[in-house]
Amino acid sequence: MSGPAPGPRPVLPGGAPGPPLAGLRVGVTAGRRGPELVEALTRLGARVLWAPTVEAVPEPAAVVERQTALALAVDPVWVVVATAEGLDRWVDGAGAARADVLGLLARAKVAARGAKAVAACRRHGVVAVLTSPTERGADLVGLVAGLAEPGDPVVVVADGDASPEVVAELRAADLVVHTVAPYRWGVPAATGTAPGRRLPAGELVRALCAGEVDALVFTSPPAVDGLFAVAAALGREAAMGDALSGAGTGRVLVAAIGPATAEALEERRIGVSVCPLQPRIPALANALASAPIGFRSFGRLEPLVLDPRTRLVTGPGGAVELSDLQFALLASLARRPGMTCPTSVLLREVWGEGGATAPAARRRLEVLASRLRARLVPIEVHLATVPKRGYRLELRCGSVNNSSLTGGRERGP
Repeated sequence: MSGPAPGPRPVLPGGAPGPPLAGLRVGVTAGRRGPELVEALTRLGARVLWAPTVEAVPEPAAVVERQTALALAVDPVWVVVATAEGLDRWVDGAGAARADVLGLLARAKVAARGAKAVAACRRHGVVAVLTSPTERGADLVGLVAGLAEPGDPVVVVADGDASPEVVAELRAADLVVHTVAPYRWGVPAATGTAPGRRLPAGELVRALCAGEVDALVFTSPPAVDGLFAVAAALGREAAMGDALSGAGTGRVLVAAIGPATAEALEERRIGVSVCPLQPRIPALANALASAPIGFRSFGRLEPLVLDPRTRLVTGPGGAVELSDLQFALLASLARRPGMTCPTSVLLREVWGEGGATAPAARRRLEVLASRLRARLVPIEVHLATVPKRGYRLELRCGSVNNSSLTGGRERGP
């Protein structure tokens, strides 16, 4: 069985094809990156409801000054940049200590979490000697811990939640950790009006519960937490969760910019049906626009449910428990239903490997895929091999247009 093909594009009066997202009502939760995403989705024809659920709140200057003084005093061997925004805020807000901070960064070995953190380093003339292919803090910590000596002082330029897992794992590796946290995550104030095209987050919660949103897009785990915090404050967390999980009368298609954001949703039992191969705003908008129509028109409970806590997977034919690696591979594929996932992407997301040229790495993926395929047969889910390209997840159902991994409202003509 082949994967579902994209449906026909909407047709405008006169017979001309319309933009691919014409008529689709899309909720956007991003804060700082919201305008870029709103513009991209609007250009593709979507009707966008932009209601940021997260914002960066600067820490008091006195707090950052104390953290900076301590960082300069310890003169760290390593600096772990968990966030581009954190590094920019630290350097740009250092005032009279700016030159000293830049000197510290020049002397230390700098490890950057992802592409944006690497770019921030370059903006300030800093060379990052390590970066994580998966753009995840846990993987970066593993690389640093493998090279650092016990007792080495490390400064973590933290993100808005103070990067607790990064800090804890570095300390577990017998490193002496100090944090610089120039900002924290907050939920935008629930004011009656918002600047520009923004809506209060509570309006998005209301629209979700009322079935007035077809797709919801997330660009960060804090945006997920923020949305649920707003819903809880309004007493509508359960109703919104039903709308997002498919337990209600409708089903909202959920899109995540990358694996970390997808996992934050999956931890809340919210299935992700759009996830671009690269975690970038243009790729996210285009992935939503190219999602097969068959995966948007499903209004009942999804026939494939992944539980990250128990590694249990429920499909049309029953349930099966998977190993950690098998579950990670299935999750990567399930976030992109009907799409061929390249070998390089799967190696990066399952094992944290940046390249896919090594025959041993490809062989390891082949063995894992073969074992996963055998585990999925009894529950009527098929893992298809696409020769010389990668793998694709398929459901063995009578009609892919009437059943899918996740879905939303069918778009009108």
